[in-house]
Amino acid sequence: LDLKNPTLGSTSADLKKGNLLLWLPAKGGLPTRAGWFWAKGTDHTVRSLNYLVNSYFLTVGQNSHLQVNLAPDNRGQAPAGEQALLRNFGTYLHALYATNYAEGAVAMANVKGCGSLASLFDADPYTSWSATKNGTNIEFTIQLPKAQTFDVVKLQENIRDHGQLISQFEVDVHLDGTWKKVGQG
Repeated sequence: LDLKNPTLGSTSADLKKGNLLLWLPAKGGLPTRAGWFWAKGTDHTVRSLNYLVNSYFLTVGQNSHLQVNLAPDNRGQAPAGEQALLRNFGTYLHALYATNYAEGAVAMANVKGCGSLASLFDADPYTSWSATKNGTNIEFTIQLPKAQTFDVVKLQENIRDHGQLISQFEVDVHLDGTWKKVGQG
């Protein structure tokens, strides 16, 4: 792997010579306080939970890793403010993923595929469905088991077995008799 290759991370022709387009993870690091280092009297500079949640969606939510950096105090320990922030963040993430609103959903696709469409909703990241042909505008319609209110959609692909196949997506919801785009990436 040539880390200085100007095409690294692109979908240029030289990357497509292999069997699979491999995902190259990015990493986003952020400090838990306004600066990178702890200093006496700076406990008021601890970032908010809202900042950490937004950072999570802008990194992990965009197919990257999030590295939260703690600045140890003069005892070599994480200060109380950072400990509380990380506990609250863990509580938030646990609640975020506690309910799978798609459990029991039914999916339909506009193309034939390999694998079961039911695998789209199971808890195993290595079961998957993939289209039998390459193409654009592959659509899924997902009928939830009941009306739901939610504000996060988690999408992922089985890159271990199939490589990266999706380069862009759009999420639409059917509201009041019409389709409305609510997200894209």
